[in-house]
Amino acid sequence: MTQKQDLWGLMTVAQGAIVQNFGSKIQEAVQNSILNEVQGWGNLGLAMAIKPDPLTVERMATRNPYGSEARMQSNVDALKEANMLDANGVITDEANSAYMTLVDTQNNAIGELEVDNNVEQAATFIKRVFDAAINLDEPDNTNIKEASTRDLGDTAIHDLFYLTARLNAFRDDCHIAAWRKHDIDGRMLEALTILWSESEETKTATAMAEGRPYRGWEESDWKTSLDALLDALVKKGWATQDGDEYIITDDGKSVRDAIEKQTNEYFYAAFDVLNDKQVDTFADSLKAIEEHFTPEPEAQ
Repeated sequence: MTQKQDLWGLMTVAQGAIVQNFGSKIQEAVQNSILNEVQGWGNLGLAMAIKPDPLTVERMATRNPYGSEARMQSNVDALKEANMLDANGVITDEANSAYMTLVDTQNNAIGELEVDNNVEQAATFIKRVFDAAINLDEPDNTNIKEASTRDLGDTAIHDLFYLTARLNAFRDDCHIAAWRKHDIDGRMLEALTILWSESEETKTATAMAEGRPYRGWEESDWKTSLDALLDALVKKGWATQDGDEYIITDDGKSVRDAIEKQTNEYFYAAFDVLNDKQVDTFADSLKAIEEHFTPEPEAQ
């Protein structure tokens, strides 16, 4: 019998298999778009979702409280300079049109894929889970609500694809709510997570900084921030320091494990709308979808 906790991995794998069938078309569309040379254009999805509110670092940090605020501000400034945002930070008509052209390209590509009953079946279950997630009293569901206004489609495979993405936004909501209970911010969690993931190894701030380029931190700035963040973890008793090296303590591991447990409790509450038989059926359909959409090795 499949556990409901297994469904999320199956959903993301199925979505990834679908992407393999049209990802190159989207890349080509981006390359031919006015957005291609614009730093941070991916943030226009959020700008479109929240208009007429402006895109600000504070709003961007609701989804990514772990990254560099300086990089976020740089992206906002670049979008304004390229006339993608107006002086107040609101998405312009030109940028909205360019972004929607990419959405239309993706929707058309998804809609052209050959589907079967497994897609219809999985989409039905995903819609039920999504409706449950967006209506839960806890946690705060800012990200799923903003994500739910984007990337519209009108078929079962669109639902399968986009509702998986929207549930990913909900998982972010769950995770943020879980760690905020411990009176820490996103960057402190990032430092704790690095130590937790390498729990048997000591780590220097320099080595840790090298492992997070995707957060948008310049290495020197990240190392400076890490020094302060790691010191804070030591003061909380979640890490110990020996010279310039740090290692997570048992208390630190317990906190990080508790955060993961709370995240899952929040997230999988939405899946309680499915009974055991439906969970099994959902899992079987997702496995069939992965197999159906995964290209043959020679076609890759």
